[in-house]
Amino acid sequence: MLNSLELQDCLVQAGFTPDIKVRIAKFTHGETTVYVKTPSGKGNEDSPVIKEPLVLRPEWLPLLDMVGGIEGIYPNREAFFHNSNLRDFPQGTSSRGKINFRGLPVNVENKQALAKLLTLVCDLDVSDLPYFDGSHEPESASLSETEKARLALARIGQGKYRKALLSYWEGCAVTDAQQSELLKASHMKPWRFSDNKERLDPYNGLLLSANLDAAFDNGLITFSSQGDILISKGFSEASDFGIDASMKLRKLDAQHQEYLTWHRDNEFKG
Repeated sequence: MLNSLELQDCLVQAGFTPDIKVRIAKFTHGETTVYVKTPSGKGNEDSPVIKEPLVLRPEWLPLLDMVGGIEGIYPNREAFFHNSNLRDFPQGTSSRGKINFRGLPVNVENKQALAKLLTLVCDLDVSDLPYFDGSHEPESASLSETEKARLALARIGQGKYRKALLSYWEGCAVTDAQQSELLKASHMKPWRFSDNKERLDPYNGLLLSANLDAAFDNGLITFSSQGDILISKGFSEASDFGIDASMKLRKLDAQHQEYLTWHRDNEFKG
C-alpha cells in the first residue's frame, strides 16, 4: 500500500497543488480536492501515515460502487475520517457526537490504482506519465480489460463533450476568442456533483479562455440568468486579469438556466 509520503509525491507528479497542514495535507487540481493524512506529534514529521492515508469526498463512494469499484482502491465503509481542516468537504456527526468536516478514508495499493481513481473522479488521465507507467510495479497491478473499457469510455465521453462545446460556442463563450488550444471546457455544475448525464450535457458547459475558466471554477465569477457577468466582491483584481463588469455570455438557452442557477447558488462567492 502507498503511505502518506508516497501519495503526496504521486499527487504532485499528477499536477495537484499541495497545502500541507498539521495532521492533513490538502491537494487541489481544478475542481477536485483530496486530502492526505500527515504525521502528528513532535518528532514524527518524517514518519509516514500507513493506515488509510488518502481522504476523499464521502459522496464519491457511490461513484466507486457504480463502476463496480477500482482494483487497488480500498475505502473504509465503516467509518468516516473527521478533521476540522477538511474544509472543502461536508460536515457530519462523528462517533463522539461532535459535528465536524468528514471524508472517506482510503487505502491505495499502488500508483496505477491511484491513476485509475483520478481518471474516474476528476477526468485526469495520468496513466501515460512516466511516473505512473507501471514499469516498476508488478504485472498484477495493470488495468483489467473491463477497467480499460470503462476508462476509455470516460475519456471518449469527455472528448465528445469538449467537441460539443466547441461546436455550440464556436469560440470563447464570452470573448469569442477562437484559439481552441487555449479554451477550456468548464462545467457549471462541477463534475464531482453531477450525475453521468449531467457530466456530458453540453448545456452544463461553458467554453472559456483560461483566465475566465479559472475565475469561474474558483467561484470568483458567475453569470446571471440574462448572461451578464457577476464578479465576486473578493475578486478586487479582476481587471488585472482582463475581466470587467461589461462582459456577458454571447448566447444563452433555456437549458443552461438550471446549471447556471446551481453555480450561482453553490459555487459563486458573492
